[in-house]
Amino acid sequence: MKSVRRPLRALLLRRDLEWWLALLAVLICAPSLWLGLQIDDLVHRAAILGIDERPLFQRSPLEMFTFVSGDPSENFAAVDTGFWPWWSSEELRLRFWRPVSGATHGLDYKLWPDAPWLMHAHSLAWLALTVVAATRFYRRTCLPKTGVSAPAVAGLAALLFALDDVHGWAAVWIANRNALIAAAFTLLALISHDRWRREGWRAGALWTPVLMVLGLLGNEGAVATGAYLLAYALFLDRGSWRQRLASLLPATLTGVAWATAYKLLGYGAAKSGVYIDPGTSPQAFVSAVVERIPALLRGLLAWPPAEIDLLFARSHQAWVWWLSFALAVLFATVFWMRLRHIPAARFFAFGMLLSLLPACATFPANRLLLMASLGGIGLIALLCVDLWRTARSSGPPSSGPWRWPAGAALAVLGLIHVVIPPLSIGSAMLNIKAIGGVITQAAASLPSDERVVDQRLVIVNTPTAFVSSFGPIMQAQEGLPASKRVVILGSSIFSMNVHRTDAQTLVVRPVVGYLSPVGTPPPGSQPPIASPAFLFQMLDHLFRDVASDPFVTGDRIELSELAIEILEAESGRPMAVAFRFAVPLEDPSLRWVSWQDGVYVPFELLAIGESVDLKSRIVLPGVS
Repeated sequence: MKSVRRPLRALLLRRDLEWWLALLAVLICAPSLWLGLQIDDLVHRAAILGIDERPLFQRSPLEMFTFVSGDPSENFAAVDTGFWPWWSSEELRLRFWRPVSGATHGLDYKLWPDAPWLMHAHSLAWLALTVVAATRFYRRTCLPKTGVSAPAVAGLAALLFALDDVHGWAAVWIANRNALIAAAFTLLALISHDRWRREGWRAGALWTPVLMVLGLLGNEGAVATGAYLLAYALFLDRGSWRQRLASLLPATLTGVAWATAYKLLGYGAAKSGVYIDPGTSPQAFVSAVVERIPALLRGLLAWPPAEIDLLFARSHQAWVWWLSFALAVLFATVFWMRLRHIPAARFFAFGMLLSLLPACATFPANRLLLMASLGGIGLIALLCVDLWRTARSSGPPSSGPWRWPAGAALAVLGLIHVVIPPLSIGSAMLNIKAIGGVITQAAASLPSDERVVDQRLVIVNTPTAFVSSFGPIMQAQEGLPASKRVVILGSSIFSMNVHRTDAQTLVVRPVVGYLSPVGTPPPGSQPPIASPAFLFQMLDHLFRDVASDPFVTGDRIELSELAIEILEAESGRPMAVAFRFAVPLEDPSLRWVSWQDGVYVPFELLAIGESVDLKSRIVLPGVS
């Protein structure tokens, strides 16, 4: 045991540890250099280089995270040209104020527009900076009174942070670099504040809010800076309570000014079923916090990751929530029993919990936990050291019965926080590449002859509108002819029934499908039945929140030369939709395709009165 303990301790106490850990984190993510441009990267490239002529893409790099401005006329144009699906809300807004992150992408396309590997290297540089800053952050917060060697705890926390997978997507996906930028500036702000309060470095009173603003303009998640500053004042700072609270004034004024400007300038999310704006929908946000916090805590402190919950049918999500809640209670009990006397533990726990709140504004995913991981990893490091001491203790009799459980718990934590994370980062790269492969394969199958430029491309069915919207963008980037107007009739991973009622009209109904919560259901069991309605999938809800903006029978959407009418609706979701074109369906101004085994194929028009069921199965490239 000593042969392992001594070298590890020596490593964790190295003065240059941060540089070795930064190198380790970069090496783990280095395969991303060959990942290329994927998903949102393609939208960013089209906007910055002016490849796509649609108004949606005429934005400066500083506004590249304005996906939907919320302007009704621009929203209509996006729906009419087919970049957003027909069910998008007229008041949809997905506009994020991230000019610092946008500037880094603008720099990429200024210096190396055709070298994605250098863009990935740029992201890895931000990862290295974040790991270096995190290492110094832990050294400053893991003060004496931990009951163990504070430098060793700080070193272990830094090592676990460097290995952690919550920064995986941000490090390997160029479009998600903004999360690393926010984390780096948040850590620098916290270090600056600590220098001010503990060492009397007066410049820190100015630099802390400046760094906080840079973080907030990189990604909204930097509001976690305020969470950790408050935790610092409560548990680590010295002086009277009046002095501690006064120290928060610069950051508080900065945060209020940023939030006010954010709202006045029209940034934020609205009418989306995926993003919740706490300011405009406080009740929905509180409900989301209750629903999502257990999954986020499980993904942060234990396993499996938070996003695994999306694979479960709604009928099974209740017991998943209770299991996650029980695990959270178990961790809380252990931390309270073993670590509550340690100021750093209280600091980490309080900052972590407050940092989880912004992550509840959208669906649970581990990639949203980077800010919360600053505190979560610190807690895990403290717990691991405590378990280590208990497992090898031969002291008081009270420690005896706990030696084996402590050793087993330490082994489990080692598996979760040392072995699994690098594998998860590799999995993240494979997932990004797989999603990009689906999009690329689908885009390559779209019509690209000269005639399609003047035709409306009608996509009868697709597994998700998210896949289809990238087709014309990729065609434009390849210099291929592409339709300037696209319409998706139906989006579902299940079958769509298409019925022709007259010369100009199709009626589309999702067909009842079966969905197993995880894998294949046992023989003889009845898997949950999917609702026969549109907007079944989470990504389709990105464009409309049916809770606040429901569809009702009789609703009409008028596009250029196309009228869409909701024939049946239930719980705000369309059950049957009629598409009436201004010309007969055989008119040469229309081009018809449907989804078949991962690609779009020509759709054979039906005779009047005929129907057909179309399947929308996703097939990963290279997988039969």
